[in-house]
Amino acid sequence: MLLQLPEHASLVPKPLRTLTEAHGGDRLRGTLRCFLEHAGSIPRTADTLGIHRTSLYYRLRQIQEITGLDLDDGAHLLTLHLGLRIEELLDPGTDGAA
Repeated sequence: MLLQLPEHASLVPKPLRTLTEAHGGDRLRGTLRCFLEHAGSIPRTADTLGIHRTSLYYRLRQIQEITGLDLDDGAHLLTLHLGLRIEELLDPGTDGAA
């Protein structure tokens, strides 16, 4: 149903598009995706990404600054997670590992 709507790009939330366009956006998007897929678990996300927790906190802070969204706010997390899923639907050639 989503794919039948006009102007697919407008379905992706602006904060997520802003993150994509930012310097290091691919790395930050991958971090965000991993964080969301691990239900916000810092230890599991850091372990999966193979980085120290301090580095993860730094990346999450960058994501918040770039998007203007609070990663402690459930509605903001939902916006970002749905945006990532919509992108996957719009570009089925991606494997979800941005």
